[in-house]
Amino acid sequence: MGCAVVGAVLLLCFGGLVVFLGVAAAVGSLGSSNALLSLLIALGALLLLGGLFIWGAIAILRSARKEGRSLLVLLPEGVVECYRGKADKITALRFDRIRRMDMNTQTVVSTDSEGNRHSSTNYWLNVYDTAGRYQKWGLRQTYGDPIVIGGNIIAADEYYRQQPRQHP
Repeated sequence: MGCAVVGAVLLLCFGGLVVFLGVAAAVGSLGSSNALLSLLIALGALLLLGGLFIWGAIAILRSARKEGRSLLVLLPEGVVECYRGKADKITALRFDRIRRMDMNTQTVVSTDSEGNRHSSTNYWLNVYDTAGRYQKWGLRQTYGDPIVIGGNIIAADEYYRQQPRQHP
């Protein structure tokens, strides 16, 4: 959320500078024959531009706020994730139902039309349950380094398996 706040503040500062320079230019043109008309047009355009900058800053902060409502809970019996605070985005891994789990990555490298190279890496857990089903459990960077998070989940699963079973 901190980076989003900095980005929103920078966007607002840049917008404020543009609006200030535009108003200064419009006021400077008051000596011309159509001064009032050009001042009104400039102020209208600057209000529209300032509104766009404010809208952009609010959009950045709202998106970061949604990410901030995400939650990953590592429990002794499994993992629960609620992504962006939405009930339909709640997923869980129960260690007692997992047969095997390992981590995987995929890096995609692309080149744009100007020859600049870009890469992105995705991390996930390959989860095979006791019923023979496969689940690809995505590891988001929202919670920190996905390699560390995935390693902690795998370690917690291994620890769970080493514990003596208690029957009610």
